[in-house]
Amino acid sequence: MKRDSEKSVGRLSHWAMYAIVALAAIVFGAFFVLPRFGVDEFMLTGVLVVFLFLMLLGAVAVTLWSLVVRFRKRSRQPELNTLIPTTRISWSVAAGVLVLMIVGFVASPAGSMVINGGEYDNRLWIKTAGMFIIAAAVLITIAILLIVAGYLLNRRK
Repeated sequence: MKRDSEKSVGRLSHWAMYAIVALAAIVFGAFFVLPRFGVDEFMLTGVLVVFLFLMLLGAVAVTLWSLVVRFRKRSRQPELNTLIPTTRISWSVAAGVLVLMIVGFVASPAGSMVINGGEYDNRLWIKTAGMFIIAAAVLITIAILLIVAGYLLNRRK
């Protein structure tokens, strides 16, 4: 049975998720709907960029806080949950994503681009955007393949 503190943390995380989803829906909805009614699109672009920056900053802060709490509470003995090496799996996934990001950065093209009639030639940001696109495409492909494999391997005959 769950303790009251675990229930309240779960309830708090659900409300936080609902609030973030609602804010995202409002900001993105305003970005796509309000310009049709004459609202300045550049103002909405600024709002969207600030919102995305705050979400990124919040995600990094929560991640760092989670790492600090995890390292403080970890035991010195190897962690085996039902004989599954969860710590080793976690570190392997983190290392794999880091390697994927580095390979994506190196492999992405760095040529100039024409955007809205102007030439954009900042090599660092073009390679960074390419890195995220490559990493997202690879991770989505892996997820789809694993979902299909899990479905095919676990279905009843």
